[in-house]
Amino acid sequence: MKTEEFDPQLITTCLEQKVTLFTDMLNISKNIEVQTRQEQVVLDDLLAKRKILMDRVDKCNALIVRELGHLSETPRIHWQSMLRDHHNCAGDNEEATICALVKKSHELCLRIADLNRVADANLKRQRDDLKEQIKGTKKNSL
Repeated sequence: MKTEEFDPQLITTCLEQKVTLFTDMLNISKNIEVQTRQEQVVLDDLLAKRKILMDRVDKCNALIVRELGHLSETPRIHWQSMLRDHHNCAGDNEEATICALVKKSHELCLRIADLNRVADANLKRQRDDLKEQIKGTKKNSL
């Protein structure tokens, strides 16, 4: 019976996949932000697509956690730190690649969060405008 061993290439592959997924999410978030500036806001399809991508990111994260489970405590802590904080990388090529992917993922997430904040503010503004219109309509009808 063969025991499973730690495969750093699997982690690299998962991180590459996450960068691709976050890039796709960024594009969807851009579309959402544009939609929230329109008079008619229709987000169902975009939100569903983004949810699918988020689920795939969760699967990548689960694979990474499972793979780290093959390590003893000291190397596992090192890898967890490297995956959490891309600034704590040693100098070999493998770690540099992983840190670059973690950094790119982090940057993409920040951009997605910024777009989400703008879209949220747009929706709140539209909601407030509609509330004011409803109040005005009620006062005029009295």
